[in-house]
Amino acid sequence: MEFEKIWNAHYPALKNFVSVKVPQQEVDDILQTVSLELHKNIQNGKEIRNPKNWLFQVSRNTIADHFKKQYKSNASELNFAHTEQEDFEDCICDIVEPIIKGLLPEKYSTPLILSDLYNIPQKEIANQLNLSYENVKSRILRARKKIKEIALQSTDLEYNTKGEVIGAKLKPNHNFPLELVKIIKKFEVEI
Repeated sequence: MEFEKIWNAHYPALKNFVSVKVPQQEVDDILQTVSLELHKNIQNGKEIRNPKNWLFQVSRNTIADHFKKQYKSNASELNFAHTEQEDFEDCICDIVEPIIKGLLPEKYSTPLILSDLYNIPQKEIANQLNLSYENVKSRILRARKKIKEIALQSTDLEYNTKGEVIGAKLKPNHNFPLELVKIIKKFEVEI
């Protein structure tokens, strides 16, 4: 009963929000994914303190995931040769993406992830996120600067002879949240 009450109260606003962000033929798919997430969380007894904010956050994440999957599938259709280097980069994305999401607000993490991890052109990101090109460019630059600051404050970096980072170890007084340290350890990566 709670699901129907929450969903019916916010559905019109959610539909308008999603309609602005994705092509019309994809709106229902996004909304279905959001509704399933709401239903799953209610069934699992998870408390949703502010349903409206929660639904819009899940919608934003679902839209971003949708564009990432769409971009990956389009890119994989064009890429016939798959190398070990690409396998390594896929693995690194699995580690880096949750770290970026954990360290930066969504308005900075989403454009940075789409640009730097998924190599989506900044103009396309601007279109996908319904932002100006200048705004996307600025957010990506700010995100890179913030990540660099955090890395320099929280890690001891190891460089090769070319000045490229080849390793990192957390400083004892690092400010990484425990959840991110668990993610890093889960992948057995020394940082």
